[in-house]
Amino acid sequence: MEKYALPQMLEKATSSVSSTEEKDSTDVAPWVREFSDAVTQPLICPITHELMVDPVYAEDGHIYELSAIKKWMLQNSMSPCVPSFRLQKEFFFPVRIIQQLIETLVKFGVVDDTFAEEWKKNKKEFDLAKAEKMFKEGRIMDAAKLGFPKAQGEVSKWYFFGTNGMEKDLPKSLEWARKAAEGGDRVSQIQMVDFYILGIPGVLYRDFSAASSSLVESSEPIDRVAERLSYRLRKGIELLVRLELEDAQRCRGC
Repeated sequence: MEKYALPQMLEKATSSVSSTEEKDSTDVAPWVREFSDAVTQPLICPITHELMVDPVYAEDGHIYELSAIKKWMLQNSMSPCVPSFRLQKEFFFPVRIIQQLIETLVKFGVVDDTFAEEWKKNKKEFDLAKAEKMFKEGRIMDAAKLGFPKAQGEVSKWYFFGTNGMEKDLPKSLEWARKAAEGGDRVSQIQMVDFYILGIPGVLYRDFSAASSSLVESSEPIDRVAERLSYRLRKGIELLVRLELEDAQRCRGC
């Protein structure tokens, strides 16, 4: 197989993955896969033996997953890679270029599937923990964008009521409520019931069956589900009748 100097390989890798972004990982050129295998090993944490999500550089000259090296140092003061070297807890430096490189290799499917799937799972857990911290700090929108269900539910309410600087926008409210509900936020799962009962013209058809399913997914006791659904159907129908009467009155005045 033809060999490339590292700078040449980086340049070819960049152009290759750009032109094959929409292709399956099996379509990646063999030399790109070989290049990936060669660079993957330095990107694996020596403690977890997995691709790093939050890599940091330590005084011993090695790069570790931050959570893993912190856990290590709860029981060991010596380096896991250099047993004679004593580490200091506060001397860990984020390595963003490594973090970005790993994300890029995974994104374009040039990392071994086993490593990639485990990394995606760890990345999701890392993002959710980061988002939860943001939520507690009041950074609701940032937390929502990172996938924190409770924050997504709050953003849905902003768009529903037109608060917190947002214009009232039911389609966007629905979009955020759906994300939050899928993430397990019970308040949003119940809010989806209202959306299915009322519907959104041109966006969401009224669907009482889906409304019932949303309540079931909220893990409410079955008798409570029936009670809630009955109440929401009654209120929803009352609201629909009122809206239709208002429309009729407007038309009469035209």
